[in-house]
Amino acid sequence: MSETLTIRPYARLITMLGDQLIKNELIALVELIKNSYDADASWVKVSFIDFTPDYSLKKKKKIIIEDDGCGMNADILRKHWLNPATPDKLRRKAINAKTEKGRILQGEKGIGRFAIFKLGKTIKITTRRQKQDSFGHFIDSGEDIENTLLYDFSKYDDNFLQEDGEDKDLFLENLQVELSQTTPESIVQGNILLGTTKRERKPYGTIIEISNLKTKWTPLRVARVQSEVGKLQPIFSKNADSDFSVWIYKDGQLHESQDRYKEQLNNCLENKSVFKVTNGRYSSVDNTITFKLNGQDIYLSFADSDIKGLKQFEKFASPEYKTECGSFCFEFYIFDFNVDSENPSKYFLDGEDKKIIREHRIYLYRDGLRVMPYGDPEDDWLRIDIARGTIRADEFLSNDQVVGCVYISQKENPKLIDKTNREGLIEDGRALEDFITVLQLILKYLRKKPFAQYLVDKQRKKEIDRIKRGRPIELIETAKKKYADDDIL
Repeated sequence: MSETLTIRPYARLITMLGDQLIKNELIALVELIKNSYDADASWVKVSFIDFTPDYSLKKKKKIIIEDDGCGMNADILRKHWLNPATPDKLRRKAINAKTEKGRILQGEKGIGRFAIFKLGKTIKITTRRQKQDSFGHFIDSGEDIENTLLYDFSKYDDNFLQEDGEDKDLFLENLQVELSQTTPESIVQGNILLGTTKRERKPYGTIIEISNLKTKWTPLRVARVQSEVGKLQPIFSKNADSDFSVWIYKDGQLHESQDRYKEQLNNCLENKSVFKVTNGRYSSVDNTITFKLNGQDIYLSFADSDIKGLKQFEKFASPEYKTECGSFCFEFYIFDFNVDSENPSKYFLDGEDKKIIREHRIYLYRDGLRVMPYGDPEDDWLRIDIARGTIRADEFLSNDQVVGCVYISQKENPKLIDKTNREGLIEDGRALEDFITVLQLILKYLRKKPFAQYLVDKQRKKEIDRIKRGRPIELIETAKKKYADDDIL
């Protein structure tokens, strides 16, 4: 006797996909912002409404995320938004990975939207679809219907094991979501102020209103959100999109940005870095590394003695070895934290400079958007601290003396895939290991060759400066020794 069964997920799967899988509210907000990016929005406005000055709890507080993206119609909401692990974006990528603005679609797993439940229990999504012409291309007009999707899970406990305080077996199919349609009321053409710039509010886009909040917010946490959103696109790449911006407000007042730290960082990068490694590229086709070092062209091959001679990279010396990570580009700025007042130079860093630099490490960007948490001050994704501790500290540049960006793409690096929890890359096969090893190799070469020579030159200069400063005394002492035995006149 046999029977055919179906998989029937419990409602607590939402908690596992959203609240537990997503590490924190910052990543949850970034996921929603990425959705706006995929929808070709030019701006996103994140508003904290009805919070106290210190962001403590108030009954009616809420977070609103608004954009001017292409929006969703009822069919998209029914067939895609409400279906976990929807293959919609995956299929779109197979046909054309680019949006109409030329952006590379970021999402593909279809579960990032559940990050929204990390933030609150009541979710109201108001969205108005952008019109399309007969060829399927978007035009600058909105459909005549505004759709509202309402999740109200306030009657359930955090794990969906109770309803109104009573134990109950709750399955996904038991959770009801209300969809309604009206003539446009919230998303209408008009003006919107973003920062100091007044923009035209297009008659399409999406507004997500989150209430019954689950997270205790603080001024520091909001400042962290703003700081991290500022790193969502490459921090110093000239290729970063200029048509996508994120604004954070509190009760109608713009949350002051920390632009000053960006100015200080840029000043350090341009004027106080010992080495600028630009236009860097690793080619997995022929295992070559090219970059400009302070403007000078550098070409390296795995077959070069400078590479073969580095320990821990013996396997790369074989001409038959092919990396699985794919080709990628990179930029690094290298600093010297040990320039002191005895040996003054243009590379001297004061306390504020060092603090700014230490807040940045080596970031990873895929198709123009950041892969988190790589680049966070506490993250050692390239295992540099481990290598310095287990091998020799002077063989590797330290994490805090390098600020950089590494650029990958879905096209060139198909095996470097985001983890479902949006925290790093999947460790599958050799791709990630090869990727990290190649980057370690580049950084170790920079330490063992150009930076080592710089340290030698710095020490030589320091000794010469000491001699110059001490020369009169030195001459007197030499004269005393020379004429010590002469008769006194």
